[in-house]
Amino acid sequence: MPSLKKNIKLWNSDYDWSDKGEEWSRTWSDSQNQWDMYLYPRIRAFLPADSILEIGCGFGKWTQFLKEYTSSLTAIDLSAKCIDHCKDLFRKDTNVSLYVNDGVSLDAIKRNSADFVFSFDSLVHADKEVINRYIQQIPAILKENGVAFIHHSNLGSYPIYKFIESFPKLPGLFSRLGMGLHWRDTGVSAKFVNDCCNKAGLKCISQELMPWDRRKIYTDCISVIVKDDSGKNNFPVIYKNSSFGLEIDKAKVIKQLYYFPKDYFPKKKEIQ
Repeated sequence: MPSLKKNIKLWNSDYDWSDKGEEWSRTWSDSQNQWDMYLYPRIRAFLPADSILEIGCGFGKWTQFLKEYTSSLTAIDLSAKCIDHCKDLFRKDTNVSLYVNDGVSLDAIKRNSADFVFSFDSLVHADKEVINRYIQQIPAILKENGVAFIHHSNLGSYPIYKFIESFPKLPGLFSRLGMGLHWRDTGVSAKFVNDCCNKAGLKCISQELMPWDRRKIYTDCISVIVKDDSGKNNFPVIYKNSSFGLEIDKAKVIKQLYYFPKDYFPKKKEIQ
């Protein structure tokens, strides 16, 4: 199970950050293509935003894009190594603030300050306690009409994964069969997150389930969350995105056909 202690050790000490997080975007060709074809279409209704909070910024793979859509971006991570790298990477960006946290706390964030809370490729590796702790704090820092976009595990929807996890040799075997845990928590599910939101005075207005390893098992979920008194829908729209793998394939084709090197085409003169 990806406990808080294990995550701190992995991302701050053990993990090889030489590819700066790009290794997780290779199936999309690169992070730019993943942002253009996958992430931005899902969050463009929330951007631009006066203030953004990014939970688990890593080496700044998504921070580099988010900062272009706000006058104030606060990014936090439990890894001092990640924050040190980001401080150097974004040293010229006066709208970016960076903090190391303990993996569960939003104490560095002002109350009623965030228009958009974003976490992708990060809290998907968090356990039930961490997910619940963050959700419990979101109402205090989210503005009245603010929105949270949280990528998290959905393995808790499949009891077999809890069984697999209980035997040390089974996770490796199931990974070879294309049913790996992918460092996801076997207790977190779409329902668990929805229940946490209800208890915190929040509500999920949509949840997208995705088969990360291209099988029929929906290992991941993205929950869009608002305050309970926001006037938005009172129930989550739940969608099982069985075409997730096709999105990746289409993105690769589009990049191959239409993405050209910078200055590949000469600048056109403005029409008078």
